[in-house]
Amino acid sequence: AFVASIDWEAPDWKAIHNQTREFEKQWHNIGPTDRKTRKPLKKRFKQAMDQLEPKLEQERRRNQQFRERLIEKAQATHDIDNMNDAIEQVKQLQSQWQVTVPSDRRVERQLWKNFRSTCDVVFERRKQQQEERRREQQAVIEEKTALCEQVEALAQLDNAALQHAAPELK
Repeated sequence: AFVASIDWEAPDWKAIHNQTREFEKQWHNIGPTDRKTRKPLKKRFKQAMDQLEPKLEQERRRNQQFRERLIEKAQATHDIDNMNDAIEQVKQLQSQWQVTVPSDRRVERQLWKNFRSTCDVVFERRKQQQEERRREQQAVIEEKTALCEQVEALAQLDNAALQHAAPELK
């Protein structure tokens, strides 16, 4: 009944995946049966679930390939010189990252780790640029502060000392 109710033209893969997990959970929570009836019931349950599995596996592979392409696109942002453009593209890629039907946990963790580390390269590059700008600004501030102190010291001199300090004043 569940399989028949699915709109296969626009399936909600997350809902389908969650429902199949719920069916399996309910199956295991119902409790044990005697040996005589267990085998035919288990076979019947498996046949019902096998109607969904090929479609879920197909979507699982499609979604994994889509996310692998997102990782490749994120890696391509490393070559973008304009940091604002690179950041914007990475954010767009992050918004597209969606798991419809998850794979094995190990595979999912590795995909996510690869994606995050690839995105982090761009954010780290921006952080380094910002730090470099901050250091440059601090150097300018220190230089200007030193110049102010020199001018203030010269302003304190009397006329005779000021005449001797004329080259420094220039």
